[in-house]
Amino acid sequence: MSRKTFGSVGSLCLLVGACAAPAESSLDVGPARPPAPITLFAEWQPVVSSTYDFMNRHVEVAEIMSAGARTPEATYAPEVFLPLLPSERKAVGDVWTIDVSDVLPFLRQLHPSATPKLRHVGSAVEGGRATLLSRTREELEVLLRVHCEFELVAREMYLLPAQFEGRLLWDRVVREPKAFHLALPPRDTNFDVSYGRSVDIGFIPRMQVASANARPARDDANGARARLREAFYGPQVEWRPLGDALARAQESGKRLHVMQLFGTLDDESC
Repeated sequence: MSRKTFGSVGSLCLLVGACAAPAESSLDVGPARPPAPITLFAEWQPVVSSTYDFMNRHVEVAEIMSAGARTPEATYAPEVFLPLLPSERKAVGDVWTIDVSDVLPFLRQLHPSATPKLRHVGSAVEGGRATLLSRTREELEVLLRVHCEFELVAREMYLLPAQFEGRLLWDRVVREPKAFHLALPPRDTNFDVSYGRSVDIGFIPRMQVASANARPARDDANGARARLREAFYGPQVEWRPLGDALARAQESGKRLHVMQLFGTLDDESC
């Protein structure tokens, strides 16, 4: 286990001053104090369930998956977060592309092998997107989504999380992050793992990197989540409860197309 520091406070004022031009991170009033670094804490809980009982069948896999976050604590200078902000003025609800490489330092607290390259060429959807949840004169609130993969054993064992959802609260006056939360959504199922020729899909209750005061985006951000999802996968099927679907089928005279899934169609876990 180790602790890391990224950037330096001594060079911070010069770097932030040079980056103050983008409209989203500038104000007429100047900062009351120098921007401060922020410490992020990583947590990776063991797998609690999987479809094919992978953890019990492969002891070596269970040991690797239960090792926890490799760097539980690391400190970052504020300029590390600047690439996650919009580079031009955006309205609330707008979506833009982010480079997953700018998020890798955080993901590598979980495991140093984090990469934006996904092995399932043709079916995997790579990349990162962000949208503006709110903006005031004092702060910005950004919701982001990134896809990544972990090569836990070189050329042998790969972990593919469903997605990582992040929330960044940015202080526009001091020009520093007020809170940051980046996590695997805690729903069953939320990851794929492959070991040699064997594969499994399962549930990790918590896998996140966050500041001490951070919290995930509110439930009322589901509209923003839908916009990010559509930016990755395009327009979605309109899913309805079976009773509603039957009623609409009878009204329209159309047949139902029924599917049974043990994953989802709007992330990388299935």
